[in-house]
Amino acid sequence: MKSIGNILLYVFAALAVISGAYVIFSQGALSTENDWNPDKGPVTFIIWVALIAFIISVLMFLIYKVVDVIKHPAHTREFLFVVGAVVIALVVGFIFSGSEDIVYGNGEIFKGGTTSKMIGTGLIATVVLLLAAVVYMIFDTVKGLLKS
Repeated sequence: MKSIGNILLYVFAALAVISGAYVIFSQGALSTENDWNPDKGPVTFIIWVALIAFIISVLMFLIYKVVDVIKHPAHTREFLFVVGAVVIALVVGFIFSGSEDIVYGNGEIFKGGTTSKMIGTGLIATVVLLLAAVVYMIFDTVKGLLKS
């Protein structure tokens, strides 16, 4: 299992170095202008790198958990708890996300719809999972302190 973690570490380290170098050496990347254009190189590249890193991490996590459950069937309960937490977070995110139009500061309007709904779902689900992780960490710490 450590080998999967090492592979992820090397892949993400390489992505970070490539991203940093691309941003630093791309034309106009260090400009002080505040005009944001998603078609400019660094921003689009970083978005793609983040998306690739996310897809790789999800696939590696699934491979890791499947191998773990096959090797240690007793870990199935833990795996189902993780899957349940993610599904609950996605459902909560989907329920509370909106699909309305987004107005940028410069007056441009991004049409709402499915894309807006999915982005909102992802953001809300991430916050829900983060809060659940913090609550579990506090609970586990207090439980450990009470046992000792």
